[in-house]
Amino acid sequence: MVMADDDDVAVSQQVLIRKFDSSSGSSDIFALMRMDAENEGKDYHVFLGPQWWKDFVHSGGLAFVAEEPKSKTPIGFIGLEIRTGSSAYLAWVHVDEAWRRRRVAQQLLEHALSKLKERGFDGLVSLHVETANVAAKQLYERRGFVASPQIVQDHPYEGHEAYFMELRVQQPDITSRHSDEQPMAKRMKIGREAPATTPPDVPFETK
Repeated sequence: MVMADDDDVAVSQQVLIRKFDSSSGSSDIFALMRMDAENEGKDYHVFLGPQWWKDFVHSGGLAFVAEEPKSKTPIGFIGLEIRTGSSAYLAWVHVDEAWRRRRVAQQLLEHALSKLKERGFDGLVSLHVETANVAAKQLYERRGFVASPQIVQDHPYEGHEAYFMELRVQQPDITSRHSDEQPMAKRMKIGREAPATTPPDVPFETK
């Protein structure tokens, strides 16, 4: 579990999580470029580029970095787009290969959702995860995300088959603001039914 240290930084036994530095020449930008080069051509790798991150942060998106405490080396990134006061989209999660399966992605996700809730957000957080990325889907399911019964054909970045998943985030004193919303299964009109069997397990990388 990540424990908040102040408004911008959280720490755990292994990693430190802080805001993403989108300024030109920042170590975060160079770390993104390094991870992109190292993961080019690998499964689930989606690289958005330094300019995307700069624009993303400047437009109000929540972006955070996980780093190794001693060396301060960036080892993971997460980007959460706030679309409205009741709609947000998990745009990107990536963890350096050497740090996978060490709960870094989980800590990044918890931190981003916590910061979103601190802003008074009350609504649905959505994401796409490729159907073959079993480990990532399981991570989101453990956090409470629910997958549509259909597989969509329009993964926003790569065009791969993907699950569309949602998580409801509620403020403690709000219980019915979105009671008129239809269940996700009724809102989803495209795609085909998800297979009854789970795809073969694969190493966890990105969404």
